Amino acid sequence: MAHYLVLIGDIAGSRKIKPAEREKLQLRLISLFGEINDEDDSIVSPYTITLGDEFQAVYHSADHFFRHIWFVISSVHPLEIRWSAALGGISTPINREQAIGMDGPAFHRARDGMEILKRNNLLFHISTDDAVFDEMANNALNIISSQVRSWKLNRIKILHTLYAGRDVKETARTLGISEVAVYKNINAGSLNAIKAFTDALSLMINRKNG
Repeated sequence: MAHYLVLIGDIAGSRKIKPAEREKLQLRLISLFGEINDEDDSIVSPYTITLGDEFQAVYHSADHFFRHIWFVISSVHPLEIRWSAALGGISTPINREQAIGMDGPAFHRARDGMEILKRNNLLFHISTDDAVFDEMANNALNIISSQVRSWKLNRIKILHTLYAGRDVKETARTLGISEVAVYKNINAGSLNAIKAFTDALSLMINRKNG
């Protein structure tokens, strides 16, 4: 059985969104997901809205996984999204048109992870078949969850630009702020450390998947 990285996302508090705003949000997500799906061949089953407030995708590698997460987070702020990822097998054929109609251990783990997020009011969870790795990763992700909630939009956008490889001068120009403000956000939010951690996490996931 081939192994993949399954992602389930859930918009927190979506039931409180008014119908007109919900429709705008769905259109926004469709546009965002289209950008991600078109640009990245590490996705084998594309980002797909499944239940109105949930979406799924399947990756064969985690190379750009966190860059995509921060791109979506920055684009829907101040709404919160829960992200549950699981590495494991998929027992059904891969649906390369939509991330629906598939099943297997990876989907079960991702769904279990989403329930953990909802119970504990957290934003990020990852699950593999390595309990020690999972505990290490999720403890760090829990710290990131608590930090992100207090961030203003510019800090989230700056973190995304780090994944995109943009320099400080370009980031400042794009966001309409000073280079000093960019550096202050990077330092105050430990953004370089977060990126370094998630880069290492992606590498470890790829090795487990190899």
